[in-house]
Amino acid sequence: MRVATWNINNVAKRLDLLCDWLERTRPDVVALQELKTPTADFPSKQLKGLGYESLVVGQRSWNGVALLALGHAPLPVVRALPGDPKDREARYVEAAINGVLYACLYLPNGNPQPGPKFDYKLRWFERMRRRAAELWASGQPVVLLGDWNVVPTDADIYKPDTWRDNALLQPEPREAFAGVLSQGWTDALQTAHPKDKFFTFWDYRRKRWERNAGLRIDHVLLSSSLEVVDAGVDREERGRENASDHAPVWAQLRPAKSRRAVQAASMAGTATGTGAAKPAKARRSAPKQDQEAQALVRYHAKRDFTKTAEPAGTPLRGSGPGRDQGLVFVIQKHWASRLHYDVRLELDGVMAPSKVTFPKGSMAAARSSSGTGASGNRLETRGKGSPSASSSSSCTGKSLPGSGSLCESQSRATRSRSSGCS
Repeated sequence: MRVATWNINNVAKRLDLLCDWLERTRPDVVALQELKTPTADFPSKQLKGLGYESLVVGQRSWNGVALLALGHAPLPVVRALPGDPKDREARYVEAAINGVLYACLYLPNGNPQPGPKFDYKLRWFERMRRRAAELWASGQPVVLLGDWNVVPTDADIYKPDTWRDNALLQPEPREAFAGVLSQGWTDALQTAHPKDKFFTFWDYRRKRWERNAGLRIDHVLLSSSLEVVDAGVDREERGRENASDHAPVWAQLRPAKSRRAVQAASMAGTATGTGAAKPAKARRSAPKQDQEAQALVRYHAKRDFTKTAEPAGTPLRGSGPGRDQGLVFVIQKHWASRLHYDVRLELDGVMAPSKVTFPKGSMAAARSSSGTGASGNRLETRGKGSPSASSSSSCTGKSLPGSGSLCESQSRATRSRSSGCS
């Protein structure tokens, strides 16, 4: 999937540029900042004509953020950054889109500093750091993208010495951004091009665009369940007539391979002869491992990992020609914002999961009846359920802080589909 962020700097004045860019690049999700228009005046109808649904938090003359989704309706999670109910500036919105949580943000500029605007910037950044930590702990696939109004290092600006007094280069916001990254987030552009210098903003003054005197202040951060395929800046958009002073930043993403999936691939490669060969003596002494590897190959052959990427890597117990062909449910223990269990139904090569939070003590009975010890974290049950059971859930059901279940919300918007979250 392709995601992008763009500080459009007045969506009404630059709607033609936005529509032209969307038609040419077709990103799946776009975060916009500095709309400078009330929510009611946002051009949702024009964008819908291009296939994009919108979630908008607008504000007259200043600020304003929006999330656009190609072919999906963004499901709102929050419309303001938690932590300060008195803050009325339109700078933050979160939504679930096709099984991924997106947070679009427009962090305060902070100039002039020192002063109340810089103090507000630091308070806002601290709230963002706390929210990022909550989202990271949720275990969901999350993308934080927008105009962060911080130059992370001196390598991210054309000439740092001329900007030393600017709020974008002060030690405090730089430390705050580094603190967010230290939670584990991946900086998409930096990861894709660690040795290259990219700019995303060029001031209108002093011919900074013509001199390529830019700064990198627009960032795309990813949680651990996503990885970067490629990333870049559509810098030519900055050179067009009536352009924003920012250029779009984009990233091509895919689900990250879990440790279990990597181990499964290694096992499958060994079973099919594509992996490293083991000594003959070791193979003869471990027929059970060979059987499990073969079972995993058969499992992978029927499983559609493009639809539901987890769980993967553990062959189901009892695999074989004589196995009961009833419905198979796999229960996985997870820590997200709280301890819970994911119940997943295997049917026709697709895992259709649903979140279930068990009453205290009930899992001990489940372990006892299934033969799994108290320390086990994977249970398997089988049933002869009706076909309708396979459509009772559509995607991973971990919960988000303050929002209930992300994919329970996703299911409400996609009840007619059974493919699940991507």
